[in-house]
Amino acid sequence: MSEPQVRSSPTQSALRGYPNRYTHMMEQLQLSYVRAIAASAGCIVSTPDIDDGIDLTLMHKVDIHQGDKVARLEVQLKATSEQNEESKYVTATMRRDRWEYYRTPDCTINKIVVIMSMPKNQDEWTLAEHTGLSVKYCAYWVNLYRVEDSTADRPTIRAFKSNIFNDLALCEMMERIGQGGRP
Repeated sequence: MSEPQVRSSPTQSALRGYPNRYTHMMEQLQLSYVRAIAASAGCIVSTPDIDDGIDLTLMHKVDIHQGDKVARLEVQLKATSEQNEESKYVTATMRRDRWEYYRTPDCTINKIVVIMSMPKNQDEWTLAEHTGLSVKYCAYWVNLYRVEDSTADRPTIRAFKSNIFNDLALCEMMERIGQGGRP
């Protein structure tokens, strides 16, 4: 009996499900990316039952955090496939009410927006091999706390590509939050 053929090239097209739900699939890929980063950083991920602009809450518990020893961070997820590779940042738009919420200066729980840049072609999103799973491209984070206000109905958010959302960046954010600082 011969071994089954395995498609390993991201350029090989496959029959993808739910083509009319493309943006929902983008969200699912980003959610998986963030969950993997959170697991590597030692964070617990929770999702609200009702989407009111908070896609995830991350909790990081260690003895050196102040108060109840838990640092908490609310996250709004954005995904885009419309990016310029030469640009120093990725962009997405956000509803006005959510923009205002994420800019709140006196918040009880810190907040960030995570923007994931990914290829337009769904065939190129992931590549699984014996050595690991590759996800294209990358997610970046931004804290809107001191971002200049906008009068737009759907303000544009910029996350600098130097702010890669990875496990080390998340650990550093949680350490700052746990000591009473900002992400």
